[in-house]
This record gives sequence, C-alpha cells and structure tokens, in this order.
Amino acid sequence: MNMRALFFPYMHPELNENKLPDWVLFLDPGIAKAKGYTTSFYQPGNLKITEKDALRYLENSLNFGEQFQDPKEISYLLGADYEDFYQETSMEIRSLVEGSDMDSEISEKDNSYEYLKKAQMALLLSWALEERLKEYKDLQQGVNDQWENLLQDLGVESEEDSYLPGLDSGSQTLYLQRELDWLKILPWFLFFAGDWSLFVEDSQIIEQWKEHGLLAERFSPDYPDLYCISAYGYELILDNKIQQNRFWLNRQYQVIYRAY
Repeated sequence: MNMRALFFPYMHPELNENKLPDWVLFLDPGIAKAKGYTTSFYQPGNLKITEKDALRYLENSLNFGEQFQDPKEISYLLGADYEDFYQETSMEIRSLVEGSDMDSEISEKDNSYEYLKKAQMALLLSWALEERLKEYKDLQQGVNDQWENLLQDLGVESEEDSYLPGLDSGSQTLYLQRELDWLKILPWFLFFAGDWSLFVEDSQIIEQWKEHGLLAERFSPDYPDLYCISAYGYELILDNKIQQNRFWLNRQYQVIYRAY
C-alpha cells in the first residue's frame, strides 16, 4: 500500500504535539526550505510563486499582523476572509509574479493559473498566521517556565487548576485557529492534495465531519488504530452542494485519523 498523507490543519511541525507516521508530511507552500526546514515536508510541483516572492509576501503578511499586539486580537486575522486579503495585495503580488522567471506561455487569464496562485497565497497567509501563533506559544511557554522556577525556589507547590498571572497552557490560541480557520484553509489544502490523503489529529474537526453525516470506517488491518473518512471536498467543508467555481472540491478525498 502506497501510504502518503498531508498533515492538517497545520503546516508547522511545532504545532503538532504527537509523533506522526513516517508517511505523513507537512504541506510546504514554497518556503519551508528557506525557513530552515529540511525534512518532513511535501512541496507541490505546480507552485507558481517563486520562493523569493513567496518570502516577500509572507513578510508583508506578518507586518500586517503586527498591528495586533494582544494575542486575543489574532482572532481578527484568523477570522479574516482570504478573499479580502487577496484583493488587498493582488496588485503587489501580480507585479511580483509577472517579474519572476516563470513560464511565459502561462496566461494571466488562465483560470487554472489564477487558482494556483491564489491557492498558494492562501497557504502563505495561513503560514504567516501560524508563525504568530507559534511565537505566542513560545512566549507563553517561557512565562510558564519562569513561574514554575519561581514557585520551586519559594518551595511552593502549584496545583494544576490554580491560576497564575500570565499562565496559559498555550492551547487556547491553537483552538482559536482551528475553530476560525480550518474551514477557510481546507479548500486550498485539497487543491494541492491531489491523490494524497489528509491526516488529522484534531478530534473536534473529526466530530464536525461526523455531525455532518460523514461516515468513518477502519482504515486497514495493518493499522488497527487508524480510521478513515472518504468524502467529496465540498462535504469536507461542511457543504452539501456541488461547487461551481471551486471545481476540485467536486472530487473525493480521504481523511485518516487515529482512534480517540
């Protein structure tokens, strides 16, 4: 069995807390190598924005996000419509792409080209949001460690449910992204997935699919702890209608998850 799957919904390995099977890779929107990652990534071969231009777009996205100093305000970014952000930056990205060394035979009027560019931009924006969340998670972990060290120095035992200023498990923001963001980014994951499966560790996403009527079954006797859901892309985004514009959502995909 040719096993290969893309982890969903995150592209940063640091945002996953569990050990993954070797055949599960993270989706690379075209910048993973430039960001220091060398393994565990799959980069689609049909990306249309060069690494240089993708990094510039990422920088612009992060600069846009820096206006939100309170972590709670990240919810604005996570809930923002990719379409709106795409429109705001389309002129700049268009100039970047047109100046890149790309196949000159590709027409800007070609819908498939436009979808490829737009899909990559959506993934890059999601990567930027994950960077903000990762920074917050790292900062919060530092606060947690300082409190724990202080309490140990004072000989005080902290209880699990006790509240300490600035102390957070770090999971609240990650749950916030899942709730506000996974339905927006899923179509673009599926756009590049092709015949790859998705591997999902988030039980609440799985539950939403089940509540939508999607049925799960055991994946394989070789993997007794794995289950799978086979569904059309539009069903995975919790819709019941064939998509007129997003044509790739009208094909079937497979989601694999562990028993929980």
